[in-house]
Amino acid sequence: ANADGYFVLPTTGSGTVTVSSAIEGQWFNVNNQVASDSSLSLQTASDGSANFVHNQENIDEFYRAEVNAYIESNDIRDFVLRYNPTYPEIATQQNWPVNVNINDSCNAFYDYSSINFYRAGGGCNNTAFSDVVHHEYGHHLVATGGSGQGEYGEGMGDVMGVLITGDNVLGRGFYQGNCAGGLRNA
Repeated sequence: ANADGYFVLPTTGSGTVTVSSAIEGQWFNVNNQVASDSSLSLQTASDGSANFVHNQENIDEFYRAEVNAYIESNDIRDFVLRYNPTYPEIATQQNWPVNVNINDSCNAFYDYSSINFYRAGGGCNNTAFSDVVHHEYGHHLVATGGSGQGEYGEGMGDVMGVLITGDNVLGRGFYQGNCAGGLRNA
């Protein structure tokens, strides 16, 4: 699909076709660690159209995490490439793993081969959301740029979240029952 979500599938003949939409694309592949990866399927005329809305009800933590992580991962990638189209590796890297709903709580992490987000528990919300995703992908930007992690990686992760959201509070809504507070204030 293009940036607006429009797609064209070449078909031949007439009749109906089944079209499926998973939470993955050219740049990112979201892996749900608690269940099968979510997908939708529709039947439509071979010359018709199909409209998919993932997580339309917005009532399931695990489905929400998949969709949020996918959208926010694409947002930060697009942001970086808008300002630096030749950033090392990012422009050509495909199917980067984004793992959500890991059976743990109150954290997220980067491991040089994926970004990873925990499910809700221990007083924390599911971590697959906005600037937490930006922060973890920020670690990947630091690594592909050839810099070390440590305090620099933590700071750059935070900077990416601030730049994209425009919010000085990092991890706003990280803790259950506290949508106003966050982890740090830039």
